[in-house]
Amino acid sequence: MNKKALFILRHSPYGTSLAREAAEAVLAAGSFEQSVSVLFMDDGVLQLIDQQSPGQGTKNHAAMLKALPMYEVEDLYVDETSLEHRNMKNEQIIAGIKPINVSGIQKLMADHDHIVSF
Repeated sequence: MNKKALFILRHSPYGTSLAREAAEAVLAAGSFEQSVSVLFMDDGVLQLIDQQSPGQGTKNHAAMLKALPMYEVEDLYVDETSLEHRNMKNEQIIAGIKPINVSGIQKLMADHDHIVSF
């Protein structure tokens, strides 16, 4: 039976390598046909801004996240409270990310065998 893994991404996309390393770990898990879900919360919601301008010499993080469905990582969630605290609207983030509230996050965590937090 395939175990389910939930990756929680909590860091902003630029300034450190944590967001990129987390996204690479998610892509690797997805490429090995693991059942993978991703939850963006805290500053991790900044990774979801659709129109990013990362600066010269830096790869666009949103473009990497848009590739997740190609690796069969299709269960993508964003914490509604984290969006609210950063004055962000659903229209500003990458399409296809499901907003989720606190009780939904608790259920999501309970439904997974492994939780990996970056």
